[in-house]
Amino acid sequence: MSSITKQPHYVYRKYLRPWTLNEKIYCLMNNKKIIFTNIMNIGKENYFYEFKQCTDKEIEIGKYFAKNSCDNLMHIYEQINNALKKVCNSSDNTKRDEIIEFAKQSEEKHFNCVIEDRLKPILYSLYNEDFSFLENTTNSMQFFHAIAEQYCRTKKIKENTQNMFSKLGESDIRGENVWMLIRHSIAFKIGLSLFQEKYQVCLLKSENDNFITSDQPIINFHSDFDGIPDEFELYYPISPSLAIIVSKQEKYPDKKVIIIDDDEVIEWNDLVAKLSYNQIYSHKKELLEKYIEQK
Repeated sequence: MSSITKQPHYVYRKYLRPWTLNEKIYCLMNNKKIIFTNIMNIGKENYFYEFKQCTDKEIEIGKYFAKNSCDNLMHIYEQINNALKKVCNSSDNTKRDEIIEFAKQSEEKHFNCVIEDRLKPILYSLYNEDFSFLENTTNSMQFFHAIAEQYCRTKKIKENTQNMFSKLGESDIRGENVWMLIRHSIAFKIGLSLFQEKYQVCLLKSENDNFITSDQPIINFHSDFDGIPDEFELYYPISPSLAIIVSKQEKYPDKKVIIIDDDEVIEWNDLVAKLSYNQIYSHKKELLEKYIEQK
């Protein structure tokens, strides 16, 4: 079994490549230390998408969120959950280990890779400042869905969901399990809303290649992650020189490239740093140094 499967990345590795030199990138860890490391070593966690045995109440919550959006996927989750229940006390160690290992890997192998494969050609188009894919309904829907999935799949969103459900104080609801069950439903609904409400897509361009990114690469720039924001608009740096804006504001016209100065780039970088989890990335070490906490 490959280490990629055991240590899935919640930040798409190919997405990070524009910031790399020979597959290495500058990474500020916990606002304390800058390292220059291979992109295989960042934005990951052992069995991050592991499906663990759920309680009946957790399954019901999953069904509630999945209704009319991800019913088929929820049915698969139920089947995996039932299989885990059956082998929990099984004397057949081989079969038990196989099912547990499948539950650890299934999400990464059979779903996340599909979303990443859909996003890859779209990113290549946008690197070339080409918006033509948005003229195709299927491609446009897949674009909005893919960025919604990346928005929801990170450690920061996972932890926030865990904290939200832990406040309910119910012992048979675990935030980690609920996040696993509902994140695709939430991403589907976000993506569909962006498409149906005709959100505009434009590019911001930094002529000096100064955009940074983080382990929460897509941010709602109205959010502080402490509550539910009144508005939802996305900022998504895709290279040191380009960032996507998904918005309804007139100042971000559809399918346009807007050149911004270094001061505005710094404002976006500051927001990326503020809303990151514990890793910030760049191709230039000096762009990260300002975010190191002073002792």
